Amino acid sequence: MGIEIYDSKGELLDANEACLNIFGIVNADEIKQFKLFEDPNLTDDIKERLLNGEDIRYEFPFDFEIVKKHQLYQTTKSGIYHLEITITQLGGIESPKGYLAQIQDITDKKIAENALIESQRLSAIGEMASAIAHDFNNSLQSIFGNLELVLLEDDLSESVRQYLETTKMAASDAAKRVKVLQRFGGKKQENGEYVSVSINKLIDDVILQTRPLWKDQMEKLGASISINQNYGEVPNILGNSGELRMVFYNVIKNGVEAMPEGGELTFETGKNIQGVYATITDTGIGMDEKTKTRIFQPFSSTKGFELGRGLGMTGVWTVIKEHNGSIEVISAPRKGTSIIITLPHLEEEVKSIENGVTEYIGSARILWVDDEEIIRKLGKKQIAIINEKWTADFASNGHEALDYLAKYEYDLIITDIGMPGMSGLQLAGQIKEKYEGKMKVALATGWGAQISDEDKEKYGIGYILEKPFKLEQLKNLIGEAMQMTRK
Repeated sequence: MGIEIYDSKGELLDANEACLNIFGIVNADEIKQFKLFEDPNLTDDIKERLLNGEDIRYEFPFDFEIVKKHQLYQTTKSGIYHLEITITQLGGIESPKGYLAQIQDITDKKIAENALIESQRLSAIGEMASAIAHDFNNSLQSIFGNLELVLLEDDLSESVRQYLETTKMAASDAAKRVKVLQRFGGKKQENGEYVSVSINKLIDDVILQTRPLWKDQMEKLGASISINQNYGEVPNILGNSGELRMVFYNVIKNGVEAMPEGGELTFETGKNIQGVYATITDTGIGMDEKTKTRIFQPFSSTKGFELGRGLGMTGVWTVIKEHNGSIEVISAPRKGTSIIITLPHLEEEVKSIENGVTEYIGSARILWVDDEEIIRKLGKKQIAIINEKWTADFASNGHEALDYLAKYEYDLIITDIGMPGMSGLQLAGQIKEKYEGKMKVALATGWGAQISDEDKEKYGIGYILEKPFKLEQLKNLIGEAMQMTRK
């Protein structure tokens, strides 16, 4: 602990070795120039309280740049340290003999506290994301499912089909963004969702997807942004295409917003020793060094609340790190910004997990439980399209489902997880107890894959169907369950 002794006028009389180390002072004589009441780091309120005889204990960030600016003493330190100081008056209020200051460097403690606060903030984001994910993914399921049904029509023109496919891709990507938010609550990406991805094609897809940002909106403002594409011949990478599209979407969005008067967006891909790289360069306003160091921090935004909440680039960093990649930012004020994303290239071809189930062509009877009427109607159409031998009844809640089970026999129960009155887990638990674990139960959830193995065992959950799900995923799940049932 550092100790300083001042006289009644606040002039420093002596300081111990620990004090000199805290302030980075090499020559002990230099600190004698320091005067307590002339410290620019000390607030007027604290000075007044000291003069009134109060004992003061406080924490504050001690800025060594301020010390150097005022030439109080020579120090080997720079930047901001956090100090805890206790100042006690020696003698009475009427005739003080001096002041005793006890000083501790609590910088490491403050860093740990800030890290804890940051962790709690991220946890709060995760809880918030989980709370809204169910309803959000229900809406996406309706959008996604209806788009798939429309795309099965034969009389669509090629242009209409292309627009519908782009919209379907956007709905799928929106679901991936929900998953990225849920990562703040502890959910991690499953490697099984990674497939072979062409980075050049993926960037082309996102350029088309973001056309309303860089073309339509800019032209409304009387400005224009030109797109330059310089692609190299690169191998595929192993990744989640939906999440990687989210990465490039956010980078493009930031680049467009950095060019309010128009400019150029340049995309370059190539291969180096680290893997496949993609560089996105804008000719916008650029960033200073301080801003560059903060762009991946949650809630950090230079655009104000109307344009950004400061989470987009945090999600970008999370996804790239989970792909074992790296991201570099090169920028300077008024000189534009380059974002360089590098991902490991794919060493061997990987097949999508969606095609791993042998097709089941037999009959099946299914009970589907969901409190959303639009999901029930969509499910009825999906079942009918997948296999005409499959039939389904639909219940709006757990109690109604139990009534159906008392009257009819089913091969598989598909139940939503979040329902009023009785949750999907509670329903599954009652089914497990009544049928001694012999009834197949699939949990359709918009909460993400956050059901633990312990809960699956406890409630008798055999399958997880994450919303929004594709028609093919529903077909595969039912087929797998039926194959297990008929063995």
